[in-house]
Amino acid sequence: MENDEVMGLLQRIERGDEGAFRELYRAFSRRLYAYVSKQIGDAAQAEEIVADTLYEVWRAPARFRGEALFSTWLIGVARNKVLMAWRG
Repeated sequence: MENDEVMGLLQRIERGDEGAFRELYRAFSRRLYAYVSKQIGDAAQAEEIVADTLYEVWRAPARFRGEALFSTWLIGVARNKVLMAWRG
């Protein structure tokens, strides 16, 4: 999914559009889960981190400023959550 398309979805999410969030979730959750589960090695914890990461998008969609690919930014958010899980 191109950044322009993602930016449109994020603008809709900012207005509370659950359909836009579902579309974004479908587009990125599998790839995000694959990354997180490879890092964590625990399916339940990986699912929790993916949910937390995507909840961050729901809560504050404007955090993504479009300076990188959305997928790269999203993996970065998940990576920080993985690091926090390792420390915890």
